[in-house]
Amino acid sequence: MASMKDIFDSVNAKEERDNLGITKEQQGDPKATKADEKKEKFHQEATKVYDTASGEALLTMDYVKGNEGYSSKIYNDTEELETIGYGFRIKDETTRSLLPTDVVNGKRDLTKEEADSVFKKRFKIAMSDAVSYMGGQDNFTKLTKSQKKGLIDMSYNMGLTSLNGFDDLRKALFLGDNLKAKEEVLNSKYAREDVPNRAKQNANLMLR
Repeated sequence: MASMKDIFDSVNAKEERDNLGITKEQQGDPKATKADEKKEKFHQEATKVYDTASGEALLTMDYVKGNEGYSSKIYNDTEELETIGYGFRIKDETTRSLLPTDVVNGKRDLTKEEADSVFKKRFKIAMSDAVSYMGGQDNFTKLTKSQKKGLIDMSYNMGLTSLNGFDDLRKALFLGDNLKAKEEVLNSKYAREDVPNRAKQNANLMLR
């Protein structure tokens, strides 16, 4: 299960702290204990809904990895930001702290084992963010396997803040209007400019 340490140690930690409403200084602060426990309970419940050891989750992990692609070497992504592994942006302070210094400095390649370790933390956050996006586990469990897969991939790729911008997609999923859900994924900058092919795949997943 995703612990608060996983969240604060993840490559998406800064954004995740913002989403959770917890500052870095609050980590370990006794005054933040109740807030920490509440958020931890949510992430635990999200993990129960979508067990990362299940076949469904493993297939989704492979799907996300396939969409991200893997690079053992540093490269510039579509926004010209230095990236490595499964879409890990080196500019992010937390990402740099997770990666070996000699890898960040370009002295050696990132191993698959190292990349997989970071990816697992990112996936757990993406998973719980998808549950949060749907308003909780009850709503999330009503989605089809394909819809869950598509939402988690979108969450991993863009983060919860951007995913929450897809309000009409969420409404369509609540109503069970799968065609409208597909249209809402495609009717976005995400599909038009950012990752068109990936967006099209996820849009089609909304229909199944």
